[in-house]
Amino acid sequence: MTRYYKWLAADGPVYGDGEYATPGEWQVPIKGKLVPCRHGYHVFTAEQVSFWCGDGLIEVEAQDIEIRQADKCLCRTWREIRRLAWTEDDMIDYGLACGQREGRRFRVQYDPACSLRCIAREWATQVRDAAYSAAQAASSGIEGIRAERKWQRKWIERRIGEPLG
Repeated sequence: MTRYYKWLAADGPVYGDGEYATPGEWQVPIKGKLVPCRHGYHVFTAEQVSFWCGDGLIEVEAQDIEIRQADKCLCRTWREIRRLAWTEDDMIDYGLACGQREGRRFRVQYDPACSLRCIAREWATQVRDAAYSAAQAASSGIEGIRAERKWQRKWIERRIGEPLG
């Protein structure tokens, strides 16, 4: 059975709007055609976790997964199974580690007028971009990208204290 995960920003969506149901409750089901990045809940396999980031990481049970892409899966509903040991500090340290591997200094920047969720989203996007850049910089083709993503996943697993997947 595949395990799925979801990144959070201040306990809500990193990308998108709305609030999530309380842990253990199913999210409101998505109706209509699922469209990546527009309509549907995004969940991630263990191999996809390093493609994204947030200040919280949860394991979820997903239902009705209809779209599987290289970097995400889309489902109609999900519920939180458990929260993993991942914090805002972990997110920033991960960005720093990826930035160092890319060979540039990573700095978290944000607009102080933003809400907590806005700040978490900005930081998560910057960390995701640092991880992407590190994978591209390390690449000597697809194998180099895969090796960097594997290193990133292992970094996350060490930080949360358990293997994903």
